[in-house]
Amino acid sequence: MTVKHGKPLVLKIIALVLSLFMSLPICLVGCVVSVLVHDTVVQTVGSPDGKYYAEVIVSVQGALGGDTFVDVYGNSEIDCMIFKIRKWTQRVFSGNWSDHINMEIDWKDEQCLVINSVEYEIT
Repeated sequence: MTVKHGKPLVLKIIALVLSLFMSLPICLVGCVVSVLVHDTVVQTVGSPDGKYYAEVIVSVQGALGGDTFVDVYGNSEIDCMIFKIRKWTQRVFSGNWSDHINMEIDWKDEQCLVINSVEYEIT
């Protein structure tokens, strides 16, 4: 009794070729998204005693529009040449892309950030 080993090899090659063809569109979409979608820090406001800072971030998403975020960071970070390691982050505001244009942001005290007259507690 002889066993032919040709069929499993052919199936492996077909599976490899199909997986390459299926991964190509995913790679192309990833490249396009990475070019079109980007975040920009438009304003940074430090807390009264310097323990925290808030960043107003505009996220441009191409034809989808975009968003405005306000993130609060602890002021201790390690800055390497390629990346930053931050202690912690708290997102306190999320809104439409145009919300950053007339945004008024300031600290009431060390634990309270005021954005357009609305208070956000920092925990």
